[in-house]
Amino acid sequence: MVSAKMEAMTAPTRRRRGRPPTGSTDLDQHFITSTAIQLLQTNGWNKFSMRALAEQLQVDPMALYHYFSNKTALLEAMVTTVFTALDPLHPPFDAAQPLEQRVEHLAQAYLQIVLRFPELVGELIAGRLNVHEPVRRFDDLFQQAMGDLPLDASSRRHATNLLVDYLHGYALGATSATSPEWRHGTAIIIRGIRAIASEMR
Repeated sequence: MVSAKMEAMTAPTRRRRGRPPTGSTDLDQHFITSTAIQLLQTNGWNKFSMRALAEQLQVDPMALYHYFSNKTALLEAMVTTVFTALDPLHPPFDAAQPLEQRVEHLAQAYLQIVLRFPELVGELIAGRLNVHEPVRRFDDLFQQAMGDLPLDASSRRHATNLLVDYLHGYALGATSATSPEWRHGTAIIIRGIRAIASEMR
């Protein structure tokens, strides 16, 4: 009887499945999401899984489902996190710059995210993730980039969609946002926007 108690006291503690222990501070949504993003960059999309993430965090896989109902919910949190780099309060351009430069800097900032996380952004583009924050951020920044250009709401929406679609198309065959090729298409889009604006004056 005594030996059995001693064995129980000295046996290694096993991680419990499901809900983490009360008071645990080493695991939360932010930490899980940040680790998941790092793991995706290290292992690639094909090797990314909830089980691989759990191994990286050294927790039972079921513990992750206390914070995220499924893998899709985790991916949505990851997309939201990577797009925080597009901050309307800190635009990637100077308001004093010409329109062409403002749009170019915004396009480059967006491309950097798309090229860094192509599969993750692909899930968003395909409509498999219910995330609206990245769209709102880009829209807000694009409106800032347009400045006081006289465009109605419909024209601005079409211009936004045209630029995003072009950048997505470019990203399919690109590897770097520093390459000059994408700037040519962006410049053509800007000329078209200016032409439409001049007709509305």
